[in-house]
Amino acid sequence: MKSVLISILLFVSFVPVTAQVANCGTTISGNPVIVPVPVATYAEVGRDKREFFKWMVPSGNRLLCVFVPADVLPRLKNPAIGMDRYILVETVQAWDESKTEVTRASFEEIISAVKEKLSDSKGLNQTAQAFSEETSRKLKAKQDVFAFAMVLPVTSAGATKRVINASVLLRVRDRLLFTYTYSAGTDEASLMWAKQTSEELVQQVFTSNTR
Repeated sequence: MKSVLISILLFVSFVPVTAQVANCGTTISGNPVIVPVPVATYAEVGRDKREFFKWMVPSGNRLLCVFVPADVLPRLKNPAIGMDRYILVETVQAWDESKTEVTRASFEEIISAVKEKLSDSKGLNQTAQAFSEETSRKLKAKQDVFAFAMVLPVTSAGATKRVINASVLLRVRDRLLFTYTYSAGTDEASLMWAKQTSEELVQQVFTSNTR
């Protein structure tokens, strides 16, 4: 089961990236989870328009929330392509259906397996490694978080560009949640947006789901 999860995580990291301003209320394995809007100018697309993004999600995952710039929302088409910045929130479909509980010990095992896979990944470069280390240090007070990033060449709407994918694994209410924050470009502004957005989302998720 763990090997399937790692494959899903890395698959999503390499996937070609090509006014409902409200929090995203969802459930994972029957547990209610709130995922707040991480950026003031963004909106959650809603159940119908989430279908536009499912081509980015592997069959083993369940898409929970999608956040895009609010001014983009009315123009979204199926499939959703050509956007520079957006956030996907997912969980593992099989674990969701089986109501698998993620203990702190099992979460640490997942992180160890992800780290091992990442050590062999060509998608990590110096910029992404710096992001991963800095973000993880900043969030180290949260025991149930692990962050990493990749810089990838991707093709969308007929054009190829380099995109930062900032990924965060979270243990929330004994369930596994992961977020993918995409930002086109590898300049400082793109990196900082991905970093700050990921950090803000993590903080808001934990604050909103404190028992």
